[in-house]
Amino acid sequence: MKSTTFTFSLLLLLFSSKTVAQSTLLDSLQTERLAKLCQLWGHVHFFHPWLAYKDLPWDSTFAEAVPHIVAAKDSAAYAGALNVLLSALGDPVTQVEATNRGGGEFSAGGKHPLWHFTEDSVLVVTLHNFYDLNDWDNATEKFSEIASLVHTAKGVLFDWQAEVPYPGAAGEIDYNFSSTGLASKLTETELLTPGQRARMHDGFSPEDGSTSGGYYSAFYMQDAQRITPGQDAKPIPIVFLINENAPLPPVALALQAAGKGGIVAVGKVTDAALAQSSRMDVGEGITVRFRTTEVLSQNGTTGLPVNLVLPESQKGEKALQTALDFLKKGNFTQPATANHPPAVGSYKQKKYPDGAFPDLGNRVLAAAKTWSVIHYFFAYKDLMESDWDEVLRASIPKLAAAADSTAYLLAVAEMYSHLQDGHGFLRSKTLNNFLGAGYPPFILRMIENQPVITALTVDSVAQALGLEIGDVITHVNGKTAQEELARHRRYISASNENWLQGQAAARLLRGAEGTSIEVKLKGKNNREKTVSIPRQKAWASLWWEGMSGRKGTEALRLLDGGIGYADLDRLTQPQVDTMFEMFKNTKAIIFDMRGYPQGTAWSIAPRLTEKKNVAAASFQRYVRLSPDLVSNDLGASFSKTHFIQNIPNSDKWKYKGKTVMLIDERTMSQAEHSGLFFEAANGTEFIGSQTAGANGDVTRFTVPGGITLMFSGHDIRHADGRQLQKIGLVPHVAVRPTIAGIRTGKDEVLERAATYLKTGK
Repeated sequence: MKSTTFTFSLLLLLFSSKTVAQSTLLDSLQTERLAKLCQLWGHVHFFHPWLAYKDLPWDSTFAEAVPHIVAAKDSAAYAGALNVLLSALGDPVTQVEATNRGGGEFSAGGKHPLWHFTEDSVLVVTLHNFYDLNDWDNATEKFSEIASLVHTAKGVLFDWQAEVPYPGAAGEIDYNFSSTGLASKLTETELLTPGQRARMHDGFSPEDGSTSGGYYSAFYMQDAQRITPGQDAKPIPIVFLINENAPLPPVALALQAAGKGGIVAVGKVTDAALAQSSRMDVGEGITVRFRTTEVLSQNGTTGLPVNLVLPESQKGEKALQTALDFLKKGNFTQPATANHPPAVGSYKQKKYPDGAFPDLGNRVLAAAKTWSVIHYFFAYKDLMESDWDEVLRASIPKLAAAADSTAYLLAVAEMYSHLQDGHGFLRSKTLNNFLGAGYPPFILRMIENQPVITALTVDSVAQALGLEIGDVITHVNGKTAQEELARHRRYISASNENWLQGQAAARLLRGAEGTSIEVKLKGKNNREKTVSIPRQKAWASLWWEGMSGRKGTEALRLLDGGIGYADLDRLTQPQVDTMFEMFKNTKAIIFDMRGYPQGTAWSIAPRLTEKKNVAAASFQRYVRLSPDLVSNDLGASFSKTHFIQNIPNSDKWKYKGKTVMLIDERTMSQAEHSGLFFEAANGTEFIGSQTAGANGDVTRFTVPGGITLMFSGHDIRHADGRQLQKIGLVPHVAVRPTIAGIRTGKDEVLERAATYLKTGK
C-alpha cells in the first residue's frame, strides 16, 4: 500500500547505512513507536510460516529499521520504515495498510456483482469493485441469483479485474460462494479445496536444542474443504479472470486442480488473497497486515498456480475476450509449479553481530525478543505483578541510552527482573565481568535479614583474617550492606523475597579475580572489625559446594530416637536402596532438601506409598496457534497443554514410618518438585521456611550481546492444583536459623524437626 512520502528505493538506501553502538535518548513518541515495532517483531517471528524454513533477514532488517523509526518526522515516514522492514520477507500479504479499510465508494450505476450472458450462453459475472460487498444484503441477494442461473449456462467467467484492493474481501467472497450455494453449483463431482498450513508452538523450544520440558514448534494443517455438487449441477467450464487486487474463493483452485476450471491473470498475481493473515494496530492510524498461513495444494505445493498470464497492457476488455476464448477451448491442464516447501520447519538461530555492546537496532531487538518470548511462552506470565507491555515501554529508553556493554547488560537484566521467576537467570561474559569471577573464602546467607557468614570454605584464609561463623556484614566499601544488596536486587529475577535475598547475598562480595574488598563486620558481643577480604576465582566451586553448609558430614546417618537422616543434596541414585535398608527399622526419616537434589525423588517416592499411579504434580504450558492480537470482537486467545505426572510404580518394599522434609530458600526447582512427590506419596510434611517458588523445566533464548536468558516453561502445581510458583512449599512447622544459633554451631531447623518427630509438637 502506497501510504508514505518515502520512496522504497530511498529507504533501502538509508537502511544500508552503517549504525553504531551509541547512546540515544528517546522521547515518548519514539518510545511508543519502538514498543509497537518490538511487539510486531514477535507476532511475525512466531507465526509467519516462511520464517520457519526460509533464510530471511528478519532480525537484521529489524535492527537496521530502528534508527529510521527513531528518525521518522511524521506518520508517513514511520509507515515507510515499517514497510521496508516488512519487505525483508518478500511477501505481498505482509505490508502496511490504512486502518480505515472500508472507506471505498460503491459503484456508480449499480452495485457489483453484475452479470450477463454472452450470445453463446456463457454467464459473465463482473465484480470490479469489492467495496460493494459492504452492502451485505445486496451482495447476498445477487450471489444467490447468480447461483440460480449457473445451470442454464454453458460456462461461467468471473471477471474480477478489481480496480482497487479491498483487504478482507477474500473471506467475504468465500462466505458468499458457500452460503448461497454458488460453489456447489459449479461442479457435478465432489471437489477438495487447498488446505492451509500455519505455525504452532507447544511451549518454547530452547534455542540451544536442549530441553527437559518436551517443548517444540511445528506446522499444523487446516483441512481442505469438501465441496459437494449441487442438485442440478452439470459439467461446464469455469474461468476466473483476476489481477493483483482480486481475491479468489477456494473453489477456484479446487476446480483448477480437478481440471474443471482455469485461472487467467492480468499481470503478476500471488496467493495473497487466499492466505490467512492477522492485523496489528501500530498506532497513528497505521495497521500492519501479516501472513499467518500458506495455501497448500493437494500435491504439496504452495502459491497460486495460474493457467494463463496476460500483460498489464491487455487489461479490461482485451483480457475479458482472451479469457472467454480460453474458457471455450476448455483445456484446463494443471499449470506446473516448482514451489515445493519443506514438509517441516527448520528454524535456524540467527547469528548476531559480535561484541558485547550492540548497536542501537540490536539493543532494541533484545527488547523485542525478550518481550515476545515471555509474552507468548512464560508459563507464569499471569502471576507477574508488572504489566509486561509497560515494562517494555520503560525498558526501551534505558536500552537506547546505554553507553557501554555494562549499561546495556544491566538494562536487559532490569527488564528481565520483572518476570519474578527464580528461573529467570541471565548468563553473559559481561555479567561475569560486572559481578567478578572472584569469590570470598566463606559463604554468606541472609539470616534475620542480614548477610551472615554461615560457613568457611577456605578455613586457613578466613581464620587468618579473624573471621568467624556468625559474623554479620554491616558495610561494604564504605556503604551499608543494605545499600549494596539493594543495588544488586534490581537486576535479579526472583519468585519471592526469600530467593531474592539469597541471590543478592551471593553477589554481595564477588569481584574481580585477585582483588580485595573492604568489609566491616559485627561479631559476638557486638565486636566490630574492618577486614580486607581477598577474592579468588578458585574459590567459586567451594562456594557452591558449601552452600548447604553440611559439607564434611555423612549424607546418611541415624539420629537419636530412631530417626533416619538423609541429605538429599548429596544422596545419589545408587544410594537410595542403601538408605531404605539403613532406615528400615526407624520410626521416621528426615529428608534434608536445603539444597539441590540428584534426581532421587523418582526412586524415593515410590517407596513411600502402597498406591499405584499416584498423581504427584500438575503441568501446564502455553500452546500458541495464532498471534495474540485483538480481532474485531475477539480478544486474545490461547490454548494450553495440560497433563498430570504420576509417581513411578515400584515393587520394592515400602517404608511405613513418618517422613518430613527440611526446606528453605535454597530449596528450588527440582528440590521443590521432590517435595511434591513426597507430599503426594505419603503426606510428607515440610519443616523450615518458604522455598524459592520456582519450578517448571527451564527453557532459554539468546539476545544480541552474547546474553542468554532463561525462564520457566511449565506451570507446575501441586497434584490438587494448588499454586507452587512464587508461594513455594509452605512449611507445616515454620522455623528459621538465628544469628545466635549460627554462632553456636546449631542447626536449629534440623533440631526442630527431630523434636517434632519425637513429640508431635
